[in-house]
Amino acid sequence: MLNILFFSHSSEIRGAEKSLELLVRNLDRSRFNPIVVMAGRGPLYNIMESQSVKVYGLTYYWWIPGTDRGLDYYILHYQTLPGVVHNLRKIIKEHKISLVHTNSIVVCGGALAACLEKIPHVWHIREMMRTQGSGLSTPYGLDNTLSLVGALSNRVVAVSRAVKKDLIPAISENKIEVVYNGVEYKKSLTRIKEGLPVKIVYVGNIIERKGPDLFVEAGMNLLKDNCNVEFYIIGECSDKALTDKIKEKIKKGGYTNKFNFLGFRKDVLDLLCEMDIYVLSSRNDPFPRTVIEGMAAGCAIIVSDCGGATEAVRLSGAGEVVAIDAVELFNAMKRIVENPILRKRYSDAGIKAAEELFSSEAYVKSMENLFGEIINEPVASSNLQQMFGNYFHRPNKPWWKIF
Repeated sequence: MLNILFFSHSSEIRGAEKSLELLVRNLDRSRFNPIVVMAGRGPLYNIMESQSVKVYGLTYYWWIPGTDRGLDYYILHYQTLPGVVHNLRKIIKEHKISLVHTNSIVVCGGALAACLEKIPHVWHIREMMRTQGSGLSTPYGLDNTLSLVGALSNRVVAVSRAVKKDLIPAISENKIEVVYNGVEYKKSLTRIKEGLPVKIVYVGNIIERKGPDLFVEAGMNLLKDNCNVEFYIIGECSDKALTDKIKEKIKKGGYTNKFNFLGFRKDVLDLLCEMDIYVLSSRNDPFPRTVIEGMAAGCAIIVSDCGGATEAVRLSGAGEVVAIDAVELFNAMKRIVENPILRKRYSDAGIKAAEELFSSEAYVKSMENLFGEIINEPVASSNLQQMFGNYFHRPNKPWWKIF
């Protein structure tokens, strides 16, 4: 049996964390024994503990933080990094870890610990940093950062072909594997009934990158056409100024009773089963798992041409891909709202794709096969081990000289 250390950037329950939880829960325990380390002790920690998974909650910070973070955050990260790597190495030795899996590009402690312990490492990339508006920043230069990710990994897992393209050429193409996220939820009942409002949903943080303003503008134009529709916005109001601006625009248009702001919800899957059309209006999005969840719930799908979600829609035939533009979103909404037959066709195609292409079984099997392939492969170069070893064996060395 292989002991695998899963290193998570967060202990919250969002898209990346849901995918990690699904993977850990469904691993073949006759072959793989998961040990999970995460930042803090949030909801994900409690879920893992309830499943009798050995879990550690440590304090650490992102080496690739959001663009809203200042120099003090970087300093905090590098001041604490030696202690984090030290603790990870202790965990690796205690549990006889054979492989480390890092669940996001934004944390590097797992990769460094694997390098120093000379065991294989998989870096699961769920972000696109070359595209404008990624929301992340790196002080080392993008190509240098991605090159280091590649050097510290036996494999880099990309959640879509769009993400893979974003990583090349800094990371060798033959080192990158595309593995789509999987979902478990399935909805096969038809919800198309005459006379009922068509329910259209947006899922995601209210931030500019996610394009909630485009969603609302397209929706208001649809209401001006007297369409029988209702709109639902599920997600945190992370950008209060943008949220206030959007709500004020809705109020001035006289459509307050047509837009429902539900905030952050744990029951997103249940809510999606009550919806008819899922809209991804993002300006930049690697591949949010809610797109697949929308398919599994039987929603017709509309996505802006912004990343990996376009692959899922075109591959499945579950909806339409449009330009990143409120008018194009409106046109697609109008077509699908006014054509129940088309809506039903997209719904059926999405359910089928969720079962056949984006199932939890396919996702977990792909990851298990990957783990099995690399377990006996050579690890990171001795030069990297020496470089990082020189620092981590000399903890008094100034933090800014780590890289």
